Amino acid sequence: MTEQKKTVSVVVPIFNEEKMVSEVFSRVKKVFSSLEGYDFELVFFDDGSTDGTRAAIEELSAQNENVKAVFYTRNYGYLKNTFYCVQQAKGDCAVILHADLQNPPELIP
Repeated sequence: MTEQKKTVSVVVPIFNEEKMVSEVFSRVKKVFSSLEGYDFELVFFDDGSTDGTRAAIEELSAQNENVKAVFYTRNYGYLKNTFYCVQQAKGDCAVILHADLQNPPELIP
């Protein structure tokens, strides 16, 4: 009998980090490609960005089924955004990853 993969929700509170969107995705994808038995969903929670963050996330999510997004119409602040991220995670567990990669995705395993 084949064991079903566990899904890890990698939730990313993000604000005006347009240039980091693809970097976050590529590094998270690389981490999970080497983990047997695990799959991931990468969920960006855009806290009302005023740069091109939303467009970058929309483009990425259109090309990758693992990428999802929530867009706020205004900025609710870091704490509220992070709390909501964890509440909305659909996986078997959730990991908070900051868009500036202060804690690298390579620390997930």
